[in-house]
Amino acid sequence: MLANLSRVRYLIGCLAFTLILLSMSACSLLTNPAATPTASAPSRPDLSAELNAAETALSTQPKDSVLQEKVASLRKQVNLLETDHISRAEKLWAGQQPGAAIAQLDLALLTVPASTVLQRRRTYYQELLDRRLEMPQAELRLVRGRYVADALRVQQQVRQLSPVVDAGALAALEQERLALVSEIGAIGQRALERKQYGFARWSFNIAADLGASDASKWLAEISTREKLKAKKTSPPVIEPELSEQQVLEARRKTLKQKLQSALDSKDLPAARSQLSELQQLFPADTDLNRFAQALNPLLRDQVKLLQADGNRRYRDGDVAGALAAWKQALALEPNNRELPPLIERAVKVQANLDSLRGRQ
Repeated sequence: MLANLSRVRYLIGCLAFTLILLSMSACSLLTNPAATPTASAPSRPDLSAELNAAETALSTQPKDSVLQEKVASLRKQVNLLETDHISRAEKLWAGQQPGAAIAQLDLALLTVPASTVLQRRRTYYQELLDRRLEMPQAELRLVRGRYVADALRVQQQVRQLSPVVDAGALAALEQERLALVSEIGAIGQRALERKQYGFARWSFNIAADLGASDASKWLAEISTREKLKAKKTSPPVIEPELSEQQVLEARRKTLKQKLQSALDSKDLPAARSQLSELQQLFPADTDLNRFAQALNPLLRDQVKLLQADGNRRYRDGDVAGALAAWKQALALEPNNRELPPLIERAVKVQANLDSLRGRQ
């Protein structure tokens, strides 16, 4: 009996001690909100914005020692972060983990989004990865091209023997042939630019069988380049592992071609996107000013038209249409100060209208 009583007292004592500890923990959480498990983690700093602001301030106060120290410290942080993440990305790339390598650079770009060094390395890896993924797809299109060319040849032979043919199937093959001529020609030209002469020859041979008028010209060009390559003593470049400089130069050329094409067709969103990428990857490019001078007036005129269209729609009660027009304008000119207040007001009005409709 006494043993049972002592055991009960012991359990009651343990329970009381546990309750005291729990109450103390609760008090500490109440007095220290930062210690609560629901406290939000600090947001990732934008070192690019901080450095840009500090450099701008220093340009107006060049003798301010505090600003000088701050700029030097921020530049050091940016350089260390770039070096660290590029080193990690290189190890992942060498370990045949291209996706993880690109993700490592993306992680760094969250902190320094304006880093040209990180963006250029990311572009390099992405271009190489795209080329690796592109090759099997291109091979499938060439195989399909060979099948269509052979199928059309058979259809022509059958038609000579018997006038009764499946006109629908023949028309479908002819339509696919026309599409493949252009597609396979582009595949051959890309291979030729990358000095993949064997693949380029295969492409243009199939294009010739499909009836491409310029295939013979490209085949002659391949023969000329192969002869020049044979005369050179330097070792050939092995694809796809080109140097970063070679890949970036190819990217620069492609960007300029796409930018000029977008300007010619007045595709302003595409032109702005291409110019932005060109500025970030190649800030010293000599053609940047020329492209900007051609594009900026077009952007300003289009923004004015879209803003006026949005104003008219808003006055007419078409809030959704006004929002769409203003958002298009802001996408073309992100630094526009007049558009954000208009969009914010329209969003609130649209929300109120939706709420009223929901009550009906």
